[in-house]
Amino acid sequence: MDKIKTTVVLLLPLLLLAGCKQQEDEGITKKIRNLSYLYQFEAIPGKLKSTHQTIFEDNGAKRYDGVFNFDKNGCVTDFEVTNLDIGSISARREKDQLIGEENGKPLVLKLDSECNVLSKTSGNFTIDIAYNKQGLISGLSSHQSDFRVELTYDAQGRPTGQKAFSGDRQISEGV
Repeated sequence: MDKIKTTVVLLLPLLLLAGCKQQEDEGITKKIRNLSYLYQFEAIPGKLKSTHQTIFEDNGAKRYDGVFNFDKNGCVTDFEVTNLDIGSISARREKDQLIGEENGKPLVLKLDSECNVLSKTSGNFTIDIAYNKQGLISGLSSHQSDFRVELTYDAQGRPTGQKAFSGDRQISEGV
């Protein structure tokens, strides 16, 4: 009986710590998942130091090239993206912002204390980013436009819907 008590006493802290580790990894995955939505790269679970992803067209032309670097907490430190759809973007972390350039215009991404992007200002246009209770992006909007996007997820955090609106009129829907 003493061996069982000793084993339980020794294993209990490990089980508690294992739960903490899982919670930590889940949060980092959400940060990367949110960033991957904004900058169209494949979200990779777990702790990352960096990721470099390239997508090619059928003819061999480069469609997308993205390099993202992260600190030990899963916060992006810098990134550079070239995408045929959105152009070239690069930014480097400076305190609670990512500062850089998007297609020759100044770029500022404001971050919260969890490294989530709260807003993106490119040139003189700002997009605000909202998050749901799961910590995932739930919407994109701007006070400078009546265009907005709403995102929905299931209980496991998998995307279930994306709707775009112009004013009160829905203009597209997808997953």
